[in-house]
Amino acid sequence: MNPWVCALLIATAGALGGVVNALISDNGFALPRRVAGVWCPGAVSNILIGAFAAFSSWAFYGSGASVELVDKTTRAVISLRFSALPVLS
Repeated sequence: MNPWVCALLIATAGALGGVVNALISDNGFALPRRVAGVWCPGAVSNILIGAFAAFSSWAFYGSGASVELVDKTTRAVISLRFSALPVLS
């Protein structure tokens, strides 16, 4: 299976976990809004954080850490794995 498809499936599972987390919280599934001039992302933040947490856990510590992203013919020249990708912040 293509590693990017695996990454998408893992991130989707994490996003679903964020949806469940939003639904069982005290506020319920809160939509994004402004309260007294402050941006409150609501359930969107739970979904994004869940997707990122699932992907990063899989890529750094799980089976995704050993997935080769480069064609095997160029492996002698370069070795790129998910855990070696830079984190953009």
